[in-house]
Amino acid sequence: MAEPALKEQAFGQFEGMSSAQFLKYHPNDANALFNLDAEYCPPGGESLSHASQRIMRFLYNLEETRLHQTICIVSHGHVSQGVLAILKGGVVDDFPRYAQPNASYSVFELINGRCVALRWGIATHLRHLK
Repeated sequence: MAEPALKEQAFGQFEGMSSAQFLKYHPNDANALFNLDAEYCPPGGESLSHASQRIMRFLYNLEETRLHQTICIVSHGHVSQGVLAILKGGVVDDFPRYAQPNASYSVFELINGRCVALRWGIATHLRHLK
C-alpha cells in the first residue's frame, strides 16, 4: 500500500538532480539541507522538519489503527534521519547525528502512545555485497 503521508521529502527545484550535481552546482543549499538546518526549505520543496513531522503524525496515528501487527515502512535516508532525531532526542535539529548507510533499516515499536527507536542504521544484511 502506498501511503501519501510517507512520500519522499520534496526537494523542489533540486528534484531529480543526482547528489553529485546538487553538491557541484548548489553547494550551499546542499550543505544547508543535508548537514546544517532542518528548517531549510528548498525552493518549491519542503523542509526536513516538515517531512519528519508528517511521518511522525503517521506513526502515531498508526498505533490507533494497527494493533499487534508488524509493519514495514520503506523510506529515504534523509527523512529517516529526521524521524530518528525526533525519536531519540526529541528535536529534529539533531538529524546529522543519525546518518544511515544506504539500504539500512531501523526497528521501531509503538508502545503506549510513544514510538520508540529500538535499533537504527542496521546494514549487516549488506556484508556479503562487494
